[in-house]
Amino acid sequence: MTLEEIGGDSPAHQAAADIVSDLAAWRRGSARWSELPHSLMLTGAPGTGKSVLARAIAATAGVPIVEATLGNWQSAGHLGDMLREMRRSFAQAKDQRGKRGKGFPSNMPVAPAHHYKKTYSQDVLDRLVKTYSIPARQRDTFENALEDAAAIWRWYRAAADERTAPSQSSKALQDLSKTAKKLYEALSALPRQAEVSLIAETDRVGFKIFEGTEDPAGLPVLMVPQDDGTCEPVALNLKDYVHLLDAFQRIAADAAKLPPGRKGAKRDDALRMWIANIETLWTQRLERAFTRDVHEDGTPLTSSARFCVDVFSYVDPDTPTSRIMHEMKLRITATRQRSTGRISPQNGG
Repeated sequence: MTLEEIGGDSPAHQAAADIVSDLAAWRRGSARWSELPHSLMLTGAPGTGKSVLARAIAATAGVPIVEATLGNWQSAGHLGDMLREMRRSFAQAKDQRGKRGKGFPSNMPVAPAHHYKKTYSQDVLDRLVKTYSIPARQRDTFENALEDAAAIWRWYRAAADERTAPSQSSKALQDLSKTAKKLYEALSALPRQAEVSLIAETDRVGFKIFEGTEDPAGLPVLMVPQDDGTCEPVALNLKDYVHLLDAFQRIAADAAKLPPGRKGAKRDDALRMWIANIETLWTQRLERAFTRDVHEDGTPLTSSARFCVDVFSYVDPDTPTSRIMHEMKLRITATRQRSTGRISPQNGG
């Protein structure tokens, strides 16, 4: 049952429609995944349709849904059992990302479709499966996870390439402030005849807007909200222009005082996300310990470390091993700080 089929125009229904619209924008590539809201809380008495609405969102958007309740989690037994069931539900949700939804790539929908391209040939996959002892039953999951991680890396790298450095933003705002200041000074120093002509023109435009004989769209007007929800156009006069330009040049100058960028080496967000996704593959799908031991010369020792270097060479062959190992170290440290327990090594490191 879709949103259209269940009907309704409550705030909850509107929020549901917004989620579907956001997903559609993401599919088209006109919105980034990080720009989308990732949660929605519905409250209400039992039987008011909360679950029905959630199912309708999934059906309308063409995405899988995993249903879980606190009651089911608690019924598993003591606290440890409940936490295990909670983790199982979230793991099931992650597994659902590999199922096809309308408009999504065949693998998990975590990046816009244009960032997906074949990264690993079948020959390469055959070698990886053999070298790292990947079970045959997990080959498809393994391949999808690698391609997903590569697509996310491209997505984050593209965003980083588009990002403007703080110094560039500051200069652009400074230039804008100077331009506004020049206009303010030019308006303030207009010859009397020029000022009279400009006032006459602004008055003419304002009168036509007041009469309703000229469309205010594209004209220098303020749209003032009214009690009935509409907006009434109010024409600006010459003094308004002068005051606005004076305020604007000061605001732009203040905005140009951006905090300086971080000193030292900058974090590679694309590589950081790739390592995080590989850790998920290694620990949750393959159920192996994600460890990082290296020789004195920086050569990776553990299976997981060698795997990261090996697999990432097909994503970005120009990234040195040292950077991969460093990012892996940061990830392992962060995971240990968040974790309440330790991963037991299985099937090698």
